[in-house]
Amino acid sequence: MPMRSFRLLQEAASCAATALSLANVYYVGRRTLGTDQARVGVRAYLTAFDVLPVDAGTLSDADALPGGDFEDNIQIAAALRAHVDVIVTRDEAGFIHSTVPILAPDIFLQRL
Repeated sequence: MPMRSFRLLQEAASCAATALSLANVYYVGRRTLGTDQARVGVRAYLTAFDVLPVDAGTLSDADALPGGDFEDNIQIAAALRAHVDVIVTRDEAGFIHSTVPILAPDIFLQRL
């Protein structure tokens, strides 16, 4: 997401994501764009999002959730602990059992 989009998002909503997501941003960015650009992405991420912790309690909560994708369950557990209003994801099917409402990114942006 370009920096301009991050700034617009910050003006319209309070956004949070897990530390796990940040690691994924770096991993994908490094493999596709190189280390320097991945670090730019990480810095943009840290500017745009509050980072939700993934601690032992979050992991225990994730383990207790239904569904077979532990990474998705970590996101749900962190969202529940932080009392977020909605989870924005392209993988709506992976969050079918979430009690936190799910929105696709395009729908979320339309609703801002």
